[in-house]
Amino acid sequence: MVRPLLGDIELQQVQKVETEADQTLAQHSIPALEGDFFQGLGRRNTWVKLSGVLTGAEVKTGLKDLRDKFRDAQPVDFIADIATATQVNQVVIEEMGVRELAGKPARFEYAFTLREYIPAPAPRQEPPPPIPPRLDPVTATLIVEVTVEGEPTFDFSKVTLTVQGTQDEDNTTLDRTLTNRANNIWTEADFPPGSYTARAIVPSDPELPPGSATAVVQSGQTTQVTITLRRNPQRLTNVAKKFVVHFWFDKAFVEPCMRHVLRQVADYASHHADEKMLIVGNTDESGRDNYNLSLGDRRARSVYAYLTSGRDQPGALTEWNLLRRSQDGQQPTVKDNWNVRQYQYMLQTLGFYPGNVKDTHDALTTQGVKDFQTSKGLPPTGVVNDATWEKLIEAYLSLDPQAVADAQFFRNCGDEPLKWVSCGEQHPLDDTPIDACAPELAWRPNRRTEILFVRADRLPRPEPIPVTFNLSGTPPVGSGWCVGSNTPDSNARRCDFLKQNCSTTLAPDEWCVEPVEPGSITVSGSISDENGNSLGEIKYVLIAPDGKFMDGERKCGPDRGKPIKGKTALDGTFAYPDQSSIGVYTMEVELPHPPQIAHAKTKPPATGRGSVVCKRLDSGDAVFDVIIRSGTPSQFAVNPLITLTSAIVVVKKSYTNPARQLVTLKTDAEFIGAGTLERSNNAIRFFIAATGNTEITFNGTDNVFDGAQLTAGVPLFAEGATPSTTIDDVQLTLTLSSVDLLVGPPKTATMTAVELTLEIGDRRSAPGVDPVPLSTAAKIDPGRSLEIRDPNNVHERALLMVRPANPATFTGNLVLTAMNDKVRVFAEADEVPATGQTPLPTPQVIPNGTIPPDGLKFWAEGANVSASPRDSGFQLGIQDIEKDGDRVIITITPGRILTLRLIDDRGQPVKNASYRLQAADKEFTGSTNVQGILQQRIPSNAITGKLLLDSKLFHRRNLQTGELVIDIWSIDLQLQDLDPPNKVTGAKARLNNLGLFAGIQVNSNLDDQTKRALQRFQTLHGIEPTGNLDSATQQKLREQYGS
Repeated sequence: MVRPLLGDIELQQVQKVETEADQTLAQHSIPALEGDFFQGLGRRNTWVKLSGVLTGAEVKTGLKDLRDKFRDAQPVDFIADIATATQVNQVVIEEMGVRELAGKPARFEYAFTLREYIPAPAPRQEPPPPIPPRLDPVTATLIVEVTVEGEPTFDFSKVTLTVQGTQDEDNTTLDRTLTNRANNIWTEADFPPGSYTARAIVPSDPELPPGSATAVVQSGQTTQVTITLRRNPQRLTNVAKKFVVHFWFDKAFVEPCMRHVLRQVADYASHHADEKMLIVGNTDESGRDNYNLSLGDRRARSVYAYLTSGRDQPGALTEWNLLRRSQDGQQPTVKDNWNVRQYQYMLQTLGFYPGNVKDTHDALTTQGVKDFQTSKGLPPTGVVNDATWEKLIEAYLSLDPQAVADAQFFRNCGDEPLKWVSCGEQHPLDDTPIDACAPELAWRPNRRTEILFVRADRLPRPEPIPVTFNLSGTPPVGSGWCVGSNTPDSNARRCDFLKQNCSTTLAPDEWCVEPVEPGSITVSGSISDENGNSLGEIKYVLIAPDGKFMDGERKCGPDRGKPIKGKTALDGTFAYPDQSSIGVYTMEVELPHPPQIAHAKTKPPATGRGSVVCKRLDSGDAVFDVIIRSGTPSQFAVNPLITLTSAIVVVKKSYTNPARQLVTLKTDAEFIGAGTLERSNNAIRFFIAATGNTEITFNGTDNVFDGAQLTAGVPLFAEGATPSTTIDDVQLTLTLSSVDLLVGPPKTATMTAVELTLEIGDRRSAPGVDPVPLSTAAKIDPGRSLEIRDPNNVHERALLMVRPANPATFTGNLVLTAMNDKVRVFAEADEVPATGQTPLPTPQVIPNGTIPPDGLKFWAEGANVSASPRDSGFQLGIQDIEKDGDRVIITITPGRILTLRLIDDRGQPVKNASYRLQAADKEFTGSTNVQGILQQRIPSNAITGKLLLDSKLFHRRNLQTGELVIDIWSIDLQLQDLDPPNKVTGAKARLNNLGLFAGIQVNSNLDDQTKRALQRFQTLHGIEPTGNLDSATQQKLREQYGS
């Protein structure tokens, strides 16, 4: 037997058990009825009373636990085999009585009253009331204008504009950077009302102090504030911002990566027209002072020629061809002794030398020279002679011609530009190392030309004339020297107004020279092959933007000025822990197995020309990863592509809508640069979309596309404007230009604009005379009307004429197409409708070469009546290209139905009378109906007709012979072009057509027959029957018949 368990205590020796489990009922009376009904409300909690005896040492502990739960009113598990109507699992102890029996250790009497524990139901979860829609606060518009005092051409893309403050709605803080800029105005719509401060700062220009303005933005209003940025006036004229072009030892040649720097110079100049530019040539301390003055001049001259080659190519070519010549021992001189290294640089940049740039002419160099000579039409000797030098220099300068404006320079005599000055070795950098070689120290950072930009209108101090200015035997540099002493003096102090240390106090006549881009970075990188394999122990030379050889330079001795080469680690990496400047870095890789090309990993392979790699490094990207690939530059060149959907374009007319033909401009690889599209003539127009009016005008801007566009593909849409003179006479040429990538030759494609002509004839003016074609305007509006086909073939057909396409040498197929099922076309022989004729299928394909010079004839007829005017016609197009080259418009009418009502002189209908109707050389027969009405379809070209009647009214007996005589009445009908009703002829024709016989002849005689017809008409329409053609009768004739 299982004993009851209360919690963990087994209730032993239960002596008494009482239970109660009552049902709860609610009594309800029933209105107007006897008796009640009871509603069951469930039951109350069952209670149980237990009493008995517990024995055992462990009982005391269990009772203590029960007493704790009794005091805390905690539910207790209850298990029993007591038979009740309800199963009770948990109880709450309502009463608890326990006493220990005296003299009987560990023996207890107990009495418990237990109440069934039913957990309280979970609280009813009422759904929260819907959140009322949040009313958006009324917003406003904030407009902030930023100006830079004294700098109207300032580049406002460099400005960062922020707005900070407190919003009115909830006093929360707002901090927002505005981005919606148009030139120098930022507009921010839906701006929350509040009080704010707008701040403008130019992070890239620390010399320009930030500015701010307060803005109180009110609901629903537009608030505009202006921030004016002002430079320190003294600072404006004292700071000279510099770009640096550095050089090989004892040379003035602008090396490949320096072209990127000079492009930056030209770009900066174009955006800073208010700053003057000064080109300053410098040398290191190696060599004699007077020699270095000439060398400084040459470096300045070389840079000036490069920066102006785009606007003065002859002058630039002359200057560089002087520089490249060998010296003859005379000083000063502009001859710079260019040799193998210099023409290897040029050959490689032009894509002809995929080897290592060095001072020896090897077999790969010979082949490169030959290839270049061949490309320029020179004898391929492999020797760089004068003619080859000239072509090399021209090609090199033409790669990226710059055109810094003359006005950008300070002025010299006669308002001529101050082209350059030279410091020689008198302007070394402050950080020039102290070495045992001093004062004959070779150090590349001093071998430089500085391009300075400053807000000033003249030099702060007089500057002596350069030693090669207007040197005898050379083209003059200018008419004179007006910015200082004009007597050449190699001992004169030069450039002493330029100061490198800007931390000291400057005199008013001194300039502080600072980099355009201040800051420094830590450089690292790697060299790998095209498959991603690291290349360890590869030698290279890395040159910083300031000219420093990153692995050092031989400062003295026979190899002075030459770099110390770096070498990649075994994993192909390299790193330089010291800080270096920001800008364009040059790497000259020692290619292990030429022919090879090296290029920056982040750039396309087409940027690779050989061993020289250029890359800009800054705080955003200070990693110089290089890939070496096997092959020649031409294998990786980017080529232009022109893809034509169709080389044939239909000439658009004012009333046609031919689809424009897609022309796609693209490159065969990722491209950095620009592409220019040219066309040989304007017979074809080009648009930027398939519809719309934005046309490419070939103005030198809208026909130039950038590298990103050409990489993705530029869709243009061609539309014929005028017919081509000959086939393929519109030539498209896409030419790529890039400083960074080697590009392939221009791509050409030819197109032809074809004009189509479709004509439709008017009605014949006379038998045997060809219908005259409608005019170009008339064939469209109102177009030609045609009658629907008549089973009796009384309908007419219209002449369709297909003219030969223009140009006549076009050999494609034309297609004649019906616009819908309302028209159909017949062969030339089927002008007159007849039984057994079969319409031609459409589209009708017509080889252009088979069309006679005067055109190919077809005949058109109506098949179904038009639902609206001008809803049908024909189109002439080109097979598989375009169907709407020309068109004619047609309206299909039900045909001309002649309706006559015939009455006799008594006003009675002439019914069941046989008739013959003659019109347009045709005769029709039939009978009037019981109402005397005649309905007959007649040819649309019928102008007059004759009605012949045979009726019992016209039968009589010959009184002499007794024979029946049948009279045939004849009536002339005017079917077109009636005279007006105020004329007797017009009235007679209308009366006859209305069935009121006014006479056989329609003439101007107002005879008795006509008068009787008028009287009958007047009687029918309530007019006094006078028989006269009065105004009331004329008006009623107009109403009944028409004017």
